[in-house]
Amino acid sequence: MYIGIFLLVLLIIILLEVPRLMKEKLYKELVAFSVVLIIGTYMTIAYFYKLPLYNPFEALALLVSKYSFGG
Repeated sequence: MYIGIFLLVLLIIILLEVPRLMKEKLYKELVAFSVVLIIGTYMTIAYFYKLPLYNPFEALALLVSKYSFGG
């Protein structure tokens, strides 16, 4: 039931945002919107079904420590 409501809200958001982004030729924003939407959808469904969640801050910390110019 809750997943159905979530997917309906997700569909409404997509139907409202994607056509406007494409009409205005904001392709970089469309890619960013899609990536954030996919990550959010995965995390919501994984949380709902009690699947293991990936912590994005671990990857971010690894990238920052690996490519930092100060140390």
